[in-house]
Amino acid sequence: MGDVVSAVLSGGGDAADAEPVTVAPPKTMRRWAVNVAEWKPTQQQWMAAAGLIQPEEKERIGRFVFSIDAKLAMVGRLLIRRAVADVLGVKNPEIQLGRTKEKKPFLKCPRSADFPSFNFNVSHAGDYVVIASSPSHLIGVDVADIRKPMSETIDDFFRLMKGQFTPSEWKDINKPAKDLERLHMFYRHWSLKESYIKAVGVGLGLDLQRLEFSSDQSLTTSSNVCHGATLRIDGRLDTAWKFSQCYIDDEHCIAVALGPPEDAIPSYLSTLGIASTGVGTQAAGSPSTSKGSHSVEAQLDCPFEVLGVDDLIASAEPISSVEDEAYWEQFKLRKEKPPRR
Repeated sequence: MGDVVSAVLSGGGDAADAEPVTVAPPKTMRRWAVNVAEWKPTQQQWMAAAGLIQPEEKERIGRFVFSIDAKLAMVGRLLIRRAVADVLGVKNPEIQLGRTKEKKPFLKCPRSADFPSFNFNVSHAGDYVVIASSPSHLIGVDVADIRKPMSETIDDFFRLMKGQFTPSEWKDINKPAKDLERLHMFYRHWSLKESYIKAVGVGLGLDLQRLEFSSDQSLTTSSNVCHGATLRIDGRLDTAWKFSQCYIDDEHCIAVALGPPEDAIPSYLSTLGIASTGVGTQAAGSPSTSKGSHSVEAQLDCPFEVLGVDDLIASAEPISSVEDEAYWEQFKLRKEKPPRR
């Protein structure tokens, strides 16, 4: 994958900051979060949820050993299907999801003539599953669970992760005097890297030291969405990609990456309904900044809304009306989660 990654990782120019403003999310994009730790599924809920997803999705979720993993996967699929239905105005049974060879989920059908590059990304960590979608730009999202590792000190943890950040990034991460603040800085940088590689669809195998981020220093657990983070690729400042950061609560931070569709790797680019004109063809400039609900500014400022599982189930039309009680029995016998390390 080395040649593909090299093609994706290109860019240059200067980055511009913008003042964070909280706005109502436009109808053409979604930013949602669900606290899965609070969801204690009833038989009716679990069976209803299972009826809303594709058979192969249901089978995959049924193979998880722990119920927390099954819940995270189920909510992720429900979020995707609800977002597609809302933005594209289609019914749930019409939605067909697929995966690229790198295992990135994408919309197979129906395709939208109005939003041919519509795409989405899901992430889960700690208590939350989150989704972000865009009608016009590549999008990646990552939520990070900011809790101290149970079996090691923060310094030990950082030593294990040493190769994932550049010296400049480590300098920023270790700048705070307090351990908890250092941990926050670590996960803010980590979620930025994850959001970018998920957006382009590159998957595993990328040398993360090629990506150097500077987190928005104005971000706090109580601030609005901030988008002053910058990215350097192989030492060169890249303005083709824009990033927003926020906290969903004191222990979970989120990063969203937005960039030109042409920067997707080939296996993902082919799913976006646009001609392949060469990866990174807009890298020297910036994503479209046209005014309106599709503008980068509007998409960066879009805040996350916390939903409940019932919000995802209530109005959706099932794919299957068969009540699979055995699926529920299998779920309720699972242990909730493995011991935390």
